[in-house]
Amino acid sequence: MDTLENIIRDHLGPVQQTRKGWLSRNCMMCHHHGESPDRRGRFGIIFSPDGGVATSCFNCSHKSKFVPGETFSKEFSLFLQEIGIPARTVKLMNFDLYKQYYGKDALHELQIAENISAKWTPAQLPSQALTMQEWADNGCADRNFLNVVKYAYERGIRNFEQFYWTPQTNGMLNKRLIIPFYYRNTLVGFTGRFVGTPPSKQITKYYNISPPDFLYNLDRQSPHNDYIIVAEGVLDAYAIHGVSAQGNEINESQIAFIQSLNKQVIVLPDFDKDGSALVEVAAKHNWAVSFPFWSNEIKDASKAVETYGRIATMLSVIEAADYDTFSARVKWRMKH
Repeated sequence: MDTLENIIRDHLGPVQQTRKGWLSRNCMMCHHHGESPDRRGRFGIIFSPDGGVATSCFNCSHKSKFVPGETFSKEFSLFLQEIGIPARTVKLMNFDLYKQYYGKDALHELQIAENISAKWTPAQLPSQALTMQEWADNGCADRNFLNVVKYAYERGIRNFEQFYWTPQTNGMLNKRLIIPFYYRNTLVGFTGRFVGTPPSKQITKYYNISPPDFLYNLDRQSPHNDYIIVAEGVLDAYAIHGVSAQGNEINESQIAFIQSLNKQVIVLPDFDKDGSALVEVAAKHNWAVSFPFWSNEIKDASKAVETYGRIATMLSVIEAADYDTFSARVKWRMKH
């Protein structure tokens, strides 16, 4: 069977050998990074004795690598396709790696995730929506916008270029912090969090345009972490780089997707009565439940980050993870 190095060499085309062992040629990735075609041989690739591969371009700043024991990154997969390896072949190669390194059931689990995420199709933000940073740069003085800015800041949000606002009034969107939903860097939906308490029960706290079974914040999960934190709210998940099913309930498809990631799962419920649903899901699937030692007035991760900072909060969640089902249930009851 051909090694990955042989397959790449067969498709790479004419190259120049450098003194440090790199092979150079014109870059095939520049157009993906907004640069004009490379005609000066600024792309390089090097193969390591253990089967690893690294690529780099001095023109467009492309970088990717393959490390034995891991699967292909998105950028490395794109590189393989750009040198002429069919997308389906790249996907099958990645499946083989996944099976090899993560067990005999991995292909089935990965297919479950692919089937679920196939429903997460491209979407659009509300009309007139711009990032909060863009509105601020344009000197927006709309009272509703300023209220959204204040709310976001109080929730520990500082990256205003990642969140949106619109003056659009239907659904009272002009009174909401708009949180985009991405999957594989593609916008697939959004939610609008009402600033403060809605004036009546007919007005929902969240205005959701969400694909079915969606899990918020998957794109921010590091492949190098062996754990994944499941929080209730999207802002809690954002605060601690976790994921959210957008509430205290999680369905079987979302559970299957999380299981397919082959990570230790740590559930972080809100410390109110509604959080019990997630605790029971954790018990059923042998997931850990975390009860960090926070001040009594702190009921969720977003508030904890405001008080302790992101790194300290994340460490407290991981260190307090309890993998004993009986113990987790007892701790939950003690909090209530």
